[in-house]
Amino acid sequence: MTNRPRSRGEPALTERLLIADVVNKRMQELHLTNPELGRLTGLNAALISNLRNARNNATLDTLARVAHALEIRVADLFLRRTD
Repeated sequence: MTNRPRSRGEPALTERLLIADVVNKRMQELHLTNPELGRLTGLNAALISNLRNARNNATLDTLARVAHALEIRVADLFLRRTD
């Protein structure tokens, strides 16, 4: 295995966009705002906003908190929905 640098973050961006899509849809289903999800997770609303707009690389801890608050599995954050 070589230590090639990623091509300008493209794979990470794709995953961030997928996570953002899942979080946005689930928040709409639960009628949650950024501050409300922030309270449920212990994260600030700005971090929630960045996650929803695919602007940050979230840690596993952050993803676990968000998934728990959204009543889904962490793995669900990476699954493309077809509905």
